Amino acid sequence: MRTGAPILLRLRRLVWLAGFALAALAAVGQPVASYRNDGNVFNPQIDATSVVNAGRIETFTGSALFQPLDMVNFANLYGAVIVANPGLRLDLLSSANGLHSPSASIVNRGLISVSGDPLASVGLQTNSTGTAFANSGGRLLVTATSVDVNSGTLVAGAEGLVRLEGSTVDVRFSRMQVGGVDSLYFPGVTGRTNFLNPTFVRDSYWAAGTNQAMNTNFGTALPLSLASGQPFGVVPLISSPIHQVEPRSPGFATVPELTNTLFQPYVYIDQTNPTNRVVQVVYLATNSLDTNLMVSVQFAQRATGTVPVVAFSSRSFSFSGSQFVTNTLYFTDSSLIVSNNTLVQNFADQSFRPQTYEIARTNPAGLLALSPPNAPYSSVIFYQPGYSNIFVTNSYSAYRAEIGVNPFATNFSSFNPALSDPTNSGGRVELIANTLNLGGAAIHAETSITIKASNLPHLTNGLPAPILDAPIIKYDLVDSSAFLALTNIIPASVSRINGRLSAWSGSWLNRDGNTNAPMDLTYHVLILDASQLRSSQPVASPSLTIRSANVQLETTLNASRTFTLDAPAVTFNSSNRLVLSSNFFPVLGYTNFPSLTSFTNAGYISVPGEARFGSDRTLPLASVVNRGSNAFITAIAQFIRADSFENGGALEARTGPINIQAASAKLENGSLSAGSDIILAGGNLKVRGHDFRAANRLILNVTNSLTDLGVDASNTWRCAFGFRMDAKPASGNLLGTTITTVIPPYSEVSHVWGATNLGPTKAGYSNNLAIGRLVINGDSTSRAVFSGLTPGSALYVDYLELTGAGPNLSLLTNVLAINPGMTVYFADASVPVDKLDGQFGGRLRWVRDYAGANSSADTLLPSGQSVKVNAALLGSALVDSDADGIPNQFDFSPFDGVQLQPMLTFTNLPVRSVLLSWESAALTVYRIETNSFAPPKWGLLRMYTNSTPFNSLVTVQDPVPTNGAPRFYRVLYSP
Repeated sequence: MRTGAPILLRLRRLVWLAGFALAALAAVGQPVASYRNDGNVFNPQIDATSVVNAGRIETFTGSALFQPLDMVNFANLYGAVIVANPGLRLDLLSSANGLHSPSASIVNRGLISVSGDPLASVGLQTNSTGTAFANSGGRLLVTATSVDVNSGTLVAGAEGLVRLEGSTVDVRFSRMQVGGVDSLYFPGVTGRTNFLNPTFVRDSYWAAGTNQAMNTNFGTALPLSLASGQPFGVVPLISSPIHQVEPRSPGFATVPELTNTLFQPYVYIDQTNPTNRVVQVVYLATNSLDTNLMVSVQFAQRATGTVPVVAFSSRSFSFSGSQFVTNTLYFTDSSLIVSNNTLVQNFADQSFRPQTYEIARTNPAGLLALSPPNAPYSSVIFYQPGYSNIFVTNSYSAYRAEIGVNPFATNFSSFNPALSDPTNSGGRVELIANTLNLGGAAIHAETSITIKASNLPHLTNGLPAPILDAPIIKYDLVDSSAFLALTNIIPASVSRINGRLSAWSGSWLNRDGNTNAPMDLTYHVLILDASQLRSSQPVASPSLTIRSANVQLETTLNASRTFTLDAPAVTFNSSNRLVLSSNFFPVLGYTNFPSLTSFTNAGYISVPGEARFGSDRTLPLASVVNRGSNAFITAIAQFIRADSFENGGALEARTGPINIQAASAKLENGSLSAGSDIILAGGNLKVRGHDFRAANRLILNVTNSLTDLGVDASNTWRCAFGFRMDAKPASGNLLGTTITTVIPPYSEVSHVWGATNLGPTKAGYSNNLAIGRLVINGDSTSRAVFSGLTPGSALYVDYLELTGAGPNLSLLTNVLAINPGMTVYFADASVPVDKLDGQFGGRLRWVRDYAGANSSADTLLPSGQSVKVNAALLGSALVDSDADGIPNQFDFSPFDGVQLQPMLTFTNLPVRSVLLSWESAALTVYRIETNSFAPPKWGLLRMYTNSTPFNSLVTVQDPVPTNGAPRFYRVLYSP
């Protein structure tokens, strides 16, 4: 059953009284030169060009703000106090025409406090933009050419508003507090028809009925014992029964259950007389990780019964009192003292709440005498043999509330579209000025702080930074200086009790027949799930606009609606955090950085949609830099177009590609991770210490130079659908890079490369896009296909690693394919090189004379010199490099020098010549050198290659010089 809202009649009467207050002001005659108060006055009539308060002024003006007339200058002196209910407006209000304009000067050195009568202002008030908001906290509106509250104090209620506006606004070392612990509680519960939630408590669903059904014709009795099936109240897993609720959207819904293993029981037993006992149990689940959230469960004695009182508390700093205060949220359940369990209406909303429940921020009226739990918990507390009922009919209530400001809400109150933006609600501080000095100020707002200024002197005059405390902080800054550095302008979090609170309670009767005199039992159970309640929350910036020539940020920005940095140069320092809301930011790009040419990030950026730096404008950016141990940009996809790009941090595209186009790019000690392709295009690309993770393809389109600058580059690149070279750069190598290509099952994946084919020689590894290590990972149902960028292309690999099905050489042609016009060369491999060499019609070749960082081993020559040789060649059981008849694997000295025949021989055919003979090793290249001078200066006579797979005797003929000069010979080869 629901009830209406007759209390609104009282509101209308208060609005009627406000009309009298306005009429009284209008009746004032001509202004006097000055007004000064040194005593205590109430509702003074002030019509003066100069107003000074050195005493105490109190006003109560119904629903209208107290307003002096014709005031040009105003001063509230040190120690002076103004208390205005429901508020105060300080500007130049003309008694002649009723128009408002700025005063010349407003000064406050004392205390100004405004507080609204909650019953007088439950209706919708209107702010400066005409937007309606619920206000029960008072308003202070100040407009003047010069506003000076240096060292003064301004206080308003939790849903109040303090607005200071002027050409110059000075709030240095001032204290402002908009927010407190006000709430509206109706003493006495029975018969109550309406309620008003305390500040920022929003009803989500509600229920009142019998046997877990709001319609009494349905529902199921509550089982109490194991004999009844699933009994109620068995620890450690406590669950409410499945029950029906009504959400904010029309219609009924079913809540499966409130269940949690974190519920702790609190028991209170009241033996009202020898034959009557009342048993109350509160099951409470809290957020055990939040050590600043304190919880207590007590029981309040009322004339008609006992009420459980659950209190949630946290400590925060009171700016108006310069001390720590405890903020508390109370939840009470009066199920045992309410004769008619119904739903009552929130008269500021169209939502409801069970009549048995109360939520308050102050200790509820009549509940001051509190007692702790007085009995231990027992698993048989609800049922024992001999009780009259195994199943009981119970009255139940259920409710869920969202506590605190939700700065990311798109519909703050579905029953009131005017509140769809939480920054239009009460609990605000607004500072608007051309020059705004915030140095040393401490400002607390229950909802939001808005700062709009063109000049912030405290940034450069050495004053301490202001302390800003609000769930929402908005900036609109226009700075004409050459450099604007903003540090910690927004705190990461604030102390506010916030989150979700869910409740179910039931009450029933039973009888204990185990005694001589049967005992009547009354049960009341409250299950309260506060596990999602927290003592603090992140600060959001629904609107942040900064215009300057060069902006440097080092703060936390949770941007929920609009974000604009209109500056050619923008830098995010290492501790900067920018998190954009998913509701309003499909793209971070040109609209957020309209005049950007140079962007540097060393902090954290999280984008719910795409991140575009230079790709969404006519010209590329001049420079994009993401560098530092904290530099991390995450988005759905990332597109970067710049003349110069540098990455020394992390870039993540969660589902889309990373596409980087730069005339010059340097990637050093960082990572790229993409849910699709990684595309790197441009003129020059240097990559060192970089980890690539592409869920799709790795695409390289570099025209001039592609290099990792050496074998110690430590690059690890991984792709799932192959890699591709779209253009052959003029120069470069990737010998310090490992590329792993993972071939998905039942897939054929293409790989394209465009190195110059120089044959199976080490020349192919010099400035020819050679790869340090290539890992091909696929099972027997997948195939990696390699093709050339152009006919006659090649791919040179220092170490080829075949994993998955690759090592099974019988499946090699199933898992690997090399198309005609392409040759893959390798210096070493994870499988025997002699088994791979020559496969695919000679398109897979071993380069035995190359000893790279991944394919080399150290060995000693007969001279004692240590050299690096090809590891596969050194361990070959087939190759005899020094042609001594012993294969390298079994030869203790496999690379002895060439053994020439004991004597040179001569021949006269066709001319007189020297014959040099030696035993040549299979597949070995020899260099024959000669010189006629001592000491010798050796020159090349000729090269000789034994291209056969066998050792053989070779003879080289050299004509004898006609001048009879002596000649020396030597034969060399590289192991």
